[in-house]
Amino acid sequence: MVESTPMPDFSCLMNGIFFPYFIAFAVIILFLRHREKMAMTVSILSSALVLISTLLLFSRHYALASHAESPLSPITYTVTWLYSTSVQFQFGYLVDSLSVLMLIVVEVVSLLVQLYSLGYMHGDPGRARFYAYLSLFSGSMTGLVISPNLLQTYIFWELVGLCSYLLIGFWWHKPEAAAAAKKAFVMTRFGDLGLFLGLLMLLHATGTSAFSEFGSLGLSPGAACGISLLIFCGVAGKSSQFPLHTWLPDAMEGPTPVSALIHAATMVVAGVYLLSRTAPIFLASSLAMEIVLAFGVVTAFVAATMACIQRDIKKVWAYSTISQLGYMVLAFGSGSPQASMFHLFTHAFYKALLFLGAGSFIHHAGSNDIFEIARKGGRRMTITFWTTVVGACALAGLPPFSGFFSKDAILLSLKENTHPLWYAAVMITGFLTAYYSFRVVFLLGRPQKVAHDDSHDSHGSHDSPPVMTMPLLVLAAATVLVGFWEGGFGHYLAGAEHDPIHLDVAIPATLLAFLGIALAASSFAFGSDEEGVVDRLPAMEIPRKKYYLDDFYFWVTHKVVLGVSWVCAYVDRHFVDGAVNGVADTVRWAGNQCSRLQTGRVQQYLNTLVLLFSILGFTLYLTVKF
Repeated sequence: MVESTPMPDFSCLMNGIFFPYFIAFAVIILFLRHREKMAMTVSILSSALVLISTLLLFSRHYALASHAESPLSPITYTVTWLYSTSVQFQFGYLVDSLSVLMLIVVEVVSLLVQLYSLGYMHGDPGRARFYAYLSLFSGSMTGLVISPNLLQTYIFWELVGLCSYLLIGFWWHKPEAAAAAKKAFVMTRFGDLGLFLGLLMLLHATGTSAFSEFGSLGLSPGAACGISLLIFCGVAGKSSQFPLHTWLPDAMEGPTPVSALIHAATMVVAGVYLLSRTAPIFLASSLAMEIVLAFGVVTAFVAATMACIQRDIKKVWAYSTISQLGYMVLAFGSGSPQASMFHLFTHAFYKALLFLGAGSFIHHAGSNDIFEIARKGGRRMTITFWTTVVGACALAGLPPFSGFFSKDAILLSLKENTHPLWYAAVMITGFLTAYYSFRVVFLLGRPQKVAHDDSHDSHGSHDSPPVMTMPLLVLAAATVLVGFWEGGFGHYLAGAEHDPIHLDVAIPATLLAFLGIALAASSFAFGSDEEGVVDRLPAMEIPRKKYYLDDFYFWVTHKVVLGVSWVCAYVDRHFVDGAVNGVADTVRWAGNQCSRLQTGRVQQYLNTLVLLFSILGFTLYLTVKF
């Protein structure tokens, strides 16, 4: 690698971050497909090596940033990959505060998910393949995070999409899993087409896709708006923004550790990370920022309403992820990329906690249904239950959990920089978030007993094995602690001073959260009703139908797309093929007719020649005479 910036040499650490996952994937696929324990060992060791390298990188880079008077300049290590007379494509690493923070998120969650999967996937015959896919998935996200330009980002962006397809459809023998994998792959392709067009437009306008040059591109507002909106198409697909969000709840058909990895550290947060990377282009167009803000607010609200009525615990957290991604996007649209990234950082830990907790419940109860989990003694799984409560508190934005600090920063940005209606909509969304979070908690915490004749009773009410509960405890501790690093996060990311909690924002938001919790308690803490106050509202029929988006997509694909395809096929068969086949048939008929003259009889040929010469002679005679 060639160091293009005279800064401390991190290239060795970057090699230790980038290569181990891909080496592990290759070793497992080529040599360890039938040796599951060795495959799992190789994958986990590679993840541990990457995390150690990441922590060393963070400690050295953070020490430099702490002693610097201004934010550190990005450090790039690149080699020329492709070049032409007008543009060069570089491949390599980018080290700055943003990439280092994202690496912390990706690698911590990836290692915990791999350790957790030892218990969750115990006995599954495809564990070697599963760990190979996990390694490739984590490596692809790592490559995306450290990419120094948009072209390299796009390559790993697509590789992450491929890995999500493989992992969502891991249990390929289940029709639902296969359909969910195809849906995720196809729907994200719509957004990725926009991202690809934005990349081409950027290269045509500027001749570069290097992130380090985005601050000095000098784009006109119109060009900046067009490129920004095309990039946002990719963000909307990958980060499940309305209306391209419908694939994410269906993706819950994959193994629960995959859900945690996708929702917390990879894939869906890649879109938010890309927004921060391309912020200079977006900030050059106020219209693009307003559109991003609008989509973020709509996504956050719509997904929160759908989370309020789900029975499947994984789908509650899936719609919650969509809503929280909306928070991150709207924070960026309000002009605060720092608040957006801080919420991404805190959300990664408590959402991984909630998904892994859900997996622990499902592993114990054998069901995704919240009521069934509660009936089989969910609240007696002490570690799983109470760590889920910690995650729910953070998700609801209660102090002193991490979600409180990041949501406070988002609300402050909205209040200061946007129209009051956007602020009010997000406050209402916060109320709904607290409601559905503690709806799950109160349902799981009901004091119900397991029937003596229940077949599951033989398993007892103990918690999941330590290999599954230890990651929960680590994530719960992170959920409590990382929010207090808000000041250090802001200083490290952007050199900004610590901004204290604003009571005029924090108090109303917290009161609304407690009001949502009280509503959930009144509906689900006691009794056996399966519907709460919110569930019985007539307006909730629309979220229950998923805002009719799946029905609309079904109509478009089966009526419009297939209808147009049938017309095209009919024209192709009867007109295009008919014309081509008609010419061929005419030539074939003419050939058949001419072939009859070839009889092989010399006498017939002589008679024909006599006849032809006779006609020619008679014609010549008439011509001369007259």
